[in-house]
Amino acid sequence: MTMLLLRILWLLAPLIAAGVLQVIVLRARLFPWLAWPIDRGLRVRGTRLFGDHKTFRGFVVMIGGTALFFGLQVLASHQSATLCDLGFVDYRQTTWWLDGGIYGAGYVLGELPNSFLKRQLAIAEGAKGSGALGSAFLVLDQVDGVFGILVSMCAFYVPTLLIAGLAFGVLTIVHVVIFNVVLVMIGVKSRVF
Repeated sequence: MTMLLLRILWLLAPLIAAGVLQVIVLRARLFPWLAWPIDRGLRVRGTRLFGDHKTFRGFVVMIGGTALFFGLQVLASHQSATLCDLGFVDYRQTTWWLDGGIYGAGYVLGELPNSFLKRQLAIAEGAKGSGALGSAFLVLDQVDGVFGILVSMCAFYVPTLLIAGLAFGVLTIVHVVIFNVVLVMIGVKSRVF
């Protein structure tokens, strides 16, 4: 089981690394010229489509960062038989920039339906709502991008149900424990949940 989890972490490494890069970019307020909303102020039923927090900067960093780290992973796998064997992916058959970009796009696109729904329900950006709805969004906020990742992964690797389930669990834990806590610690977010 340990080897299986290690292989899953290797599969997810480009996304996790891109997530760390995203935290650094947000904290340092890098690339301010990209920090404008992807919805460009568009409204549906008088309400913003996604809001100010979904920016081109996030798209560029996550998609570009994942592609870059995926490329580094491909390169490392070509240099090391151990790393090549660790992967579920046949790195000789991938187009790193395309597959890595699609992989990163899965995360950012996976978050959009949740943002749209929250805006339509008049839930403020960064808030989850109250009562049962708030509890549902608390969970959805942690897993929306994970679903997108699992779908986009199929561009270069179709996981078994077991691998998909374990990847879902690992990504959710990484998102909740590492990124939420770190974002609060460095002042990007005001609360963990």
